[in-house]
Amino acid sequence: MHFDGHEYRVVVATDIDRDAMLWECYLVDGGSERLVFEIVRFDGKMEWSFFPHVESVPLAVVEYAVQHARAELGPFFNG
Repeated sequence: MHFDGHEYRVVVATDIDRDAMLWECYLVDGGSERLVFEIVRFDGKMEWSFFPHVESVPLAVVEYAVQHARAELGPFFNG
């Protein structure tokens, strides 16, 4: 995805230790990538969390991420 001339890459992952699903957002800069933030669906606690890994994130990226992370990660898993 692209915002304001920057390329971002998304990785959807599971974290068994935290009983969670993650939507990780990386900033792509040439040949390197930097983790910008994670949106995490904690199934055990039944809550969503946002974990920034940089000082500031453009609001357009956050708005896009929240909408798409909820859709892609789906509802809480109870099992």
